[in-house]
Amino acid sequence: MKENPLEFRKIANKIVEDIKHVQNLRVKVTHEQLLLTSAVTAILLIAFLIRILPMRWGYYISEFDPYAHYRSAQYAVDNGFVAWLNWRDMQRWYPSGVLVSGKYYPGVAMTEAFTYEILHMLAVPISLYDYCVIFPVLIATLTVLVMYFLGKDVGGKAVGLFSAFFLALNASYIGRTQLGFADDETIGIFAIIALTYAFLRSLDTERTWNSAMGYSIVSGLMLGLIFASWGAAVYPFGLLIVFAFVMILLKRYSRRLLLSYSVTCGLGLFVAVNIPRLGLAYLTNIQVLAALAVFSLLCFFEVLKNTKTTKWKLIYTSSFLVIFCVGLVIMFARGTSLEEKFANVIDPFLRFSANAIFQSVQEHAPTAWGSIYFDYGIGIFFAVVGLYFAARNPTNRNLFLILYALTSLYFASSMARLLIVLAPAFCILWAMGLG
Repeated sequence: MKENPLEFRKIANKIVEDIKHVQNLRVKVTHEQLLLTSAVTAILLIAFLIRILPMRWGYYISEFDPYAHYRSAQYAVDNGFVAWLNWRDMQRWYPSGVLVSGKYYPGVAMTEAFTYEILHMLAVPISLYDYCVIFPVLIATLTVLVMYFLGKDVGGKAVGLFSAFFLALNASYIGRTQLGFADDETIGIFAIIALTYAFLRSLDTERTWNSAMGYSIVSGLMLGLIFASWGAAVYPFGLLIVFAFVMILLKRYSRRLLLSYSVTCGLGLFVAVNIPRLGLAYLTNIQVLAALAVFSLLCFFEVLKNTKTTKWKLIYTSSFLVIFCVGLVIMFARGTSLEEKFANVIDPFLRFSANAIFQSVQEHAPTAWGSIYFDYGIGIFFAVVGLYFAARNPTNRNLFLILYALTSLYFASSMARLLIVLAPAFCILWAMGLG
């Protein structure tokens, strides 16, 4: 059969036109976007590679607590997440064993188990043990990425890049997120940075109320994740309380602050009371009562804002003061106080009367100047400059950053282990000082 040249030419032209349409689908990337993406990728690669260096000594879980988290994750994968709640591990505290859910926070183990199940469904060929070894490296790399977005919101792209770079190389953070060391701080620092990022975004006035609610829910879930993972959750929770109170003192109350604060703290506490180690008894903690007091104060300002007459403003003010004073009397009558180790961080002089076990732990000791300089070096001087410029421009983000930096610096000086809590705020201030 003889082919028609005209038909062949039409088909060829059609193919050429289709190829041109495919070329038009190319993603247009500017030179700036290409450089930015390359820089972020390089920083993430540095964060990943520097944390897998212990592989030269072997690929294994390196400490007792990470191994305990692995065993909990293994039990949850084999028997279900609900079964873990009633698991009595007979390999510990012989002969009676130990009820694991009442002694350990489930956040790290359940995150390991949950993400491993996702990888298993995707047919990724890795055992749970091998995954738990690499888990802290993966979470640290993700944390550095979130750090970039937080720094970008605070001071722009340059601050975001430098913040992520400094956190990737921070010694105290590397020590708690290296290969084989998946402990509470692995999830805790990630959740603190994500909580800060989402909470501050929920306060932005240019966002819609739906967007603000969405970010508030994310920040609440991150606070709940910290409660589920780390005893030091009292710090970010307390930081939110102090920030809201300072905003009231500075006459910067807004309805968005009431929404963000109430949703974040409410959702976080809802998760906390469902953690077996905390339970409903946690609601009587002095910190929760302080959060409730600040929430009441926010509601009081909202009522005053919508009250027109002076008479009713006086009535509402008098009623609030009476209720607040009665609440203080009840709180002190109950003798509510912080857990001993947290009280020792706030007041270091209490350690002279602390029990011998607490005093014998090296990471509970006050931090030496050399340790701080080892972690941050010349960045200390740039951080002071960054703190100065943050104070000169008191936006919501900068006020939160100042409170975060000053309080975490005090606590890090009081206890060596808490240097890791200082790291995110210090890295951002360092980046701002360079900027």
